[in-house]
Amino acid sequence: VYKNIRKDYTEDKNALLFYRLRRRLEDITEFLYSIDNDNLTAPETANALRHINNECAALSKMLHRSFK
Repeated sequence: VYKNIRKDYTEDKNALLFYRLRRRLEDITEFLYSIDNDNLTAPETANALRHINNECAALSKMLHRSFK
């Protein structure tokens, strides 16, 4: 959409990748913090661990695609 308005726009793929990777790492950090500090129940901890696993898998895929 932005490119339709600003014809001279070129996306910085490295910057976009950086922010997407950073966001994933922030999510992983928040889940880890929650497990460590929020006195979660066993099911809540299991759910947080599932989310961490999913984020790590997505992070791995992003890195693998980016550095081929």
